[in-house]
Amino acid sequence: MRAISFLNVRSAAKPRAHRVGKLKVADGRFAGACQPTKGWVAVNSSQGKPGWASAKYLRKTKAAQSSSTEIRPALACTYRVSRVHANGFLNVRSAATPHAHRVGKLKVADGRFAGACQPTKGWVAVNSSQGKPGWASAKYLRKITGK
Repeated sequence: MRAISFLNVRSAAKPRAHRVGKLKVADGRFAGACQPTKGWVAVNSSQGKPGWASAKYLRKTKAAQSSSTEIRPALACTYRVSRVHANGFLNVRSAATPHAHRVGKLKVADGRFAGACQPTKGWVAVNSSQGKPGWASAKYLRKITGK
């Protein structure tokens, strides 16, 4: 697929099922079921909606350190949570969208943490305070070090 391409995510494992979202090449790698079902893979769309994508357009990659197969940009920059109350926290989501499932939190009290150097659609790849990979809204992060 070209860098401007996308793959439809369907409501069922059928080519004519209702489209619930897209997987965009520009979004990079994503989590999905380990084995296809009748030529379809259970995935979450770029917008965080669950559905099915045709396996013939997907390539399985090695799993990241956690049990998730989501592979994100390198966490080469340092951030702090900002614009949040001192005892507050920032949600970490499973995808770069406000409607994605919450996988953890970043606490203001945690201090500095690693994140991707460039936001993706206003979201930064991070690990939650609990060590789970995910995405946090860039508008609540302040970059301390990195490009």
